[in-house]
Amino acid sequence: MRACACGWMRMTACVLRTAPWSAGCARQTYLSVLARSRLRGVAPLAKDELLALKRSIAELAAVGRHLNQIARALNQDARPCQAGTKCR
Repeated sequence: MRACACGWMRMTACVLRTAPWSAGCARQTYLSVLARSRLRGVAPLAKDELLALKRSIAELAAVGRHLNQIARALNQDARPCQAGTKCR
């Protein structure tokens, strides 16, 4: 049991030395993000990934607004078709 615990400790220490560096943040920041993500049950996002996600959401919202404007304009111009005439 003791050998297993020491192996786990070495592996954890190695991860804590390398993971924050590869994530581009301080060790304490990495640990707090990791703890929060475990407690909340969500995956942590880097700042640039979070910014890209927020931009994508904003762009999708803009597309939705434009589609609503197009649909509204089409519905305002729609008139019932009469026999013998072309419908718009």
